[in-house]
Amino acid sequence: MKIEQLEKVIDRYLAGMATAAEKELLQQWFDKTAEEPVHLSAASRQRITREMWQQIRQPDMRTRAATIMARLPRHFLQYAATLLILMGVAIYLLVQNPHIDYTAADRPLAYEQVITGPGQVRTVLLSDSSKIYLSPNSTIQIPENYGLTDRTVLLAGKAFFDVKRNSGKQFTVQVGKLVTHVLGTSFEVNGFPAAAQMTVTVATGKVGVAYAGRLLSHLTPRQQLSYNHLTTQFSTTTILTPAAGSWITGKLVFQQTPLQDVCRTLEEWFNVKITIDNRARLKEHITVGFRGESLEKTLAILSQTAGFTYTVDKHNIHIH
Repeated sequence: MKIEQLEKVIDRYLAGMATAAEKELLQQWFDKTAEEPVHLSAASRQRITREMWQQIRQPDMRTRAATIMARLPRHFLQYAATLLILMGVAIYLLVQNPHIDYTAADRPLAYEQVITGPGQVRTVLLSDSSKIYLSPNSTIQIPENYGLTDRTVLLAGKAFFDVKRNSGKQFTVQVGKLVTHVLGTSFEVNGFPAAAQMTVTVATGKVGVAYAGRLLSHLTPRQQLSYNHLTTQFSTTTILTPAAGSWITGKLVFQQTPLQDVCRTLEEWFNVKITIDNRARLKEHITVGFRGESLEKTLAILSQTAGFTYTVDKHNIHIH
């Protein structure tokens, strides 16, 4: 008999509504459990544990337990006694440790979420003294159990990580199926949801990068991995200038970066919409740097570097 069916039959029996056939079925089940163990699925064990604790917390639990015992036939009492022993242990734990929530394992994991707006950079200090510098229009999620068994955070956007070394607990950044794991180092992850390409750039130390469980590469300082989740292709390059994390101090550095990615970064920083009308320019690669210039000055430098003209209509910019 499935555990769900058994629960319904027991409920009907205790309510005095069980049929003769259901009583016989229940008797057969108890006889069988005396001979062989009952195996419950993980989901059933979690659900029963949760419901058990919820019942124990009820103020009239003792009265209801006595009522249930009185309704059980004598040959069922050996099984009920075992259950009451377990409930007694649970009550003892609840009384001795009232501050512990024993149903926490059954709850969805809670996350602290940090969000930045256009042009905004935020610094997040983790419980292990690691630091996260969050780029504009990005989101980082930190689980409530961070640091207990591992150190995992979820990223949507771009961030620079300065990780405190802990050889016993690796640090992991998840951007969708792209996973970067380290023990202690500094690196940048760029993975906006709307972008086809994601990058990981190392400043110090060594990091491993995997996608959907498949290891792509190990990176060392000034190496960058680019992964395109549409084509499932990736490549690694060496960055000549220390570009990773330069935006923390307001310096934007692009080295052989596709024009569309440069424009996407400028959109995040200046809260504008940039449209490249000439699609042939989308994948042109640009090497350029900015440090604190205004939007007008930035556009002027970029247009001179890439050789294009543009028009500005309030917050909309068109590159021709």
